[in-house]
Amino acid sequence: MKILENWGLYHINRYLNANNHLFSRLSLQQVTKIAIGISFVVGFLITLMVVIADILFFAELSQVLASARLLLFFVLLNIGLIVIEFWLLFHIGFQIVARYILILEKHYPVDQTLKKSLVRAVLELNEPYIKRFGLNPYRHLNKHSWLKILLYKTKVILSNFIAKLIARKVLSRVGLRAYAPLISTLITGWWDAWIQKAVLTEVRFRLSGRLYAVRLLDAVHSASPRQDWLEVLIRLVAVRIELFGTYNINLDYLITRLDRSLVVSTSELADLFDIERLQALYSRLPRIEQDKLAEIACLLIAFKQSKLSKQESDLLLFFNVDHESFKQTKQQFNQLFYYKIDDVLVEI
Repeated sequence: MKILENWGLYHINRYLNANNHLFSRLSLQQVTKIAIGISFVVGFLITLMVVIADILFFAELSQVLASARLLLFFVLLNIGLIVIEFWLLFHIGFQIVARYILILEKHYPVDQTLKKSLVRAVLELNEPYIKRFGLNPYRHLNKHSWLKILLYKTKVILSNFIAKLIARKVLSRVGLRAYAPLISTLITGWWDAWIQKAVLTEVRFRLSGRLYAVRLLDAVHSASPRQDWLEVLIRLVAVRIELFGTYNINLDYLITRLDRSLVVSTSELADLFDIERLQALYSRLPRIEQDKLAEIACLLIAFKQSKLSKQESDLLLFFNVDHESFKQTKQQFNQLFYYKIDDVLVEI
């Protein structure tokens, strides 16, 4: 994992330092769409090569199994093309991430730790297992998450296989059954494009989360809020960390720096991750302070790209945030780097 992180970090820094960046003259929305389109082409062409080889050399599976050389060539060809496919897709992602970072660095310096998190997003690696202040980000992780990962990793193989079966049934009626594998080119292309879109969305969520965290910290330092309000804010971040289901670099960044603003140490606060304690302290605050915390809660929960858990949805309900308002906030979070990076202002 460390080797992959360093490999990705090296290439992102290389693209950042390139004087003639490939996408420097295009808008972020344009480069994202281009990256998704190129990913489709990569998946389509790589799979087309495999299909052509299948049609020309491996039309009969029995022949492949009977010849050790043919079988070895078939396996090596598939492995080699898959490696090329992933290499190209990763480098497309690294280029776009470098473009995103260049935009954010106009407002806030991006450190190596955040860059590594973005590398992990591109490579679809898990975040590190880190605990601070007695908080466990994995406490509410779904017990069957490994099954979801397994299904996710095999989905493209299954979709190709099923599509081929359907295509053979249909094409066999018109005498073109041998060319049914061509359908997998479109499926793989679509799948690679979809994955690239999801990866870049996650990258934008992490960058947007860092930008919001920085602006929130600036607002806290400028306003010098009451310690009661600040404690509830820290407890809110702590609960958000616990409910996230995995380590989140921006929530960790936020609570670490908020800790410096509190008179007592965050680690000295009792029941830091207790939701009922958070709700009780929140209820004692004046209405105007509650409204501001509810707004912050909505944004902190929007840090997560994937579907919310029941506990996260219940927390939104407690802060009187309806589903439609949260959906709009999440969409704005995703679009932040396209339109509103200069308008991320936080007042408390």
